[in-house]
Amino acid sequence: MAKVILVHGIDQQDEESDPLRGVWLEAIHRGLLTIGQPNLSSRIDESNVAMAFYGDLFRKAGAMGTAPESLPEDAEPLADRLAAEWLERAANRASDDALRRAGADALEAEQLAAQGEAQGWRSGARRSVAALAKFPAAGKAGFAVAERLVTALNQVTLYLTDDDTRQIALRRLEAHLKADTAIIIGHSLGSVVAYEACHRAAQPIPLLVTIGSPLGLDNVVFDRVRPQPPRYPPNVTWWVNVADVNDVVAADTGLAQRFKPTRGAHLTDHTVDNRRHAHDATSYLVQPEVAYPLALTLLGTP
Repeated sequence: MAKVILVHGIDQQDEESDPLRGVWLEAIHRGLLTIGQPNLSSRIDESNVAMAFYGDLFRKAGAMGTAPESLPEDAEPLADRLAAEWLERAANRASDDALRRAGADALEAEQLAAQGEAQGWRSGARRSVAALAKFPAAGKAGFAVAERLVTALNQVTLYLTDDDTRQIALRRLEAHLKADTAIIIGHSLGSVVAYEACHRAAQPIPLLVTIGSPLGLDNVVFDRVRPQPPRYPPNVTWWVNVADVNDVVAADTGLAQRFKPTRGAHLTDHTVDNRRHAHDATSYLVQPEVAYPLALTLLGTP
């Protein structure tokens, strides 16, 4: 029985399902304690919380998540666009001055490289990641994910372009989906998996929580999720989306205008401050904006 299903995000290829579930559960319990609901922690534990783990899908070819050359050639243009989107968000949206400058400088470096060489993954995205990594201030500003940006680009791109990877990840989640499942939490790429699985599910889902989600990325993720055109999952009662303003992997702080809720359903957007760990899953999970919906849903279900 899985009352709660957790769906991890990028860069988990070296992890294992049970330890990762334990880390997430600890953060969820801390969040419930923060909002004054310690008793609810006993309602969810290893017996009724499942981690939909698919990180091992990115271990093939030695280190699928780390080598740009491992991407199929026809997937490279998508990875290039995704890299550009993330850099633009760092340059134009970040609240931290150092992060904003780092993003602007990296974006300028990418544009200069594109003028001097053929455009594509090797002349654009890889050079942009290298440029970002040179800025020490970026890590202090919560942009530590830049150090693993190649991994992130590969994994998001592979999920969106390789149907085998997509179907296996979805089936991993669906294996945990039971009649009493009340909550699905998806982080980063896991929010895409969770969203698509909710559309395929035949049963009601009281609460979907997406954290650090790239679902709204125009011309990259939004146009490639399934079904098309993207729409609110009809069997989800309440969708809560939470984004850190400095989390460039997240599309923006709001999805409600893109995924119009159906009658009787609600999509609530929240902006949080995860400080130095803008994209970290556990930093999201301890936030009251995540803990309150979890508590309300747990109190309302058997």
